[in-house]
Amino acid sequence: MNFFKINECYISIGSNKGQSFIYIKNLINMLKKNNYIYCSVYSNFYYTNPIHYKFQNNFINILIKIYNIF
Repeated sequence: MNFFKINECYISIGSNKGQSFIYIKNLINMLKKNNYIYCSVYSNFYYTNPIHYKFQNNFINILIKIYNIF
């Protein structure tokens, strides 16, 4: 008899380097291809200003809800 343990997890992803939007989309696709992770809910993409180091690009952020099955 097999028993699986399901863990719910939230991952916050952000980037402000290079092609941030493409990097985040690629990461989401990589997570979807993982057999042990189920991605269920995505937030919208949010653009935020840097806080401590003001002389850098704005950030693109997203929150992903995943289930990890063991």
